[in-house]
Amino acid sequence: MTERIGPNYKPANVVTVRGPMSTAQAATNDPGITRFLPALACLVVFVALVVSQQIAAPRAMAAMPDCYSTTCEGLDPAQTSCADDAKTIQSSKVRLGSEKGSYGHLEMRYSPSCHSNWVRYTSWSGIRWWINVAIGGSEVTGYPYIWRNGVANSLQGPGGNSGAFALGSPTYWSEMITADGETCSSVELVASIPSQSGYGASDNEELGAFNAKCIK
Repeated sequence: MTERIGPNYKPANVVTVRGPMSTAQAATNDPGITRFLPALACLVVFVALVVSQQIAAPRAMAAMPDCYSTTCEGLDPAQTSCADDAKTIQSSKVRLGSEKGSYGHLEMRYSPSCHSNWVRYTSWSGIRWWINVAIGGSEVTGYPYIWRNGVANSLQGPGGNSGAFALGSPTYWSEMITADGETCSSVELVASIPSQSGYGASDNEELGAFNAKCIK
């Protein structure tokens, strides 16, 4: 007699064979371990938050400028963080009157993080400096000034310099002012002429001032 196989038919004496459980499956089936899983997850999240804060804190501190806008006025940019991201927004060759030759260049510097401006004057150096001294008979130094156009008592003078070096005069820069409004700048040129006294000293002679275009 042939046995009919219906939809609910199950062969007799069939044994279901299961493969070995993985470590993760065994752990989740262990009630003792399962009980600690939520606490372990919280610990992992806590450690991740602490590490991220430790990494972010120095970055946040580094991003904070030493001053901003009007609080930077009168400060030497070289003594603050403002010089770190400074860029030149204007550069002019410094000439006096109708002279064809130039003495150096005047640069307007701007710090985005401090929202402040200052100017920097650099005399020509190297062979060009030597030629100027040989022809003119004197070394010319420039002292930069910066101010806000139309704002009283906003004038700031020299703030620092690079120090003297061979075949060149020091680079001088002004103190800072806020970048709000229109900014003007100039440089006073002074020549150091060998003294007639014979004691090795030098006499200073004011040559005049160069005024750069005001910018916003």
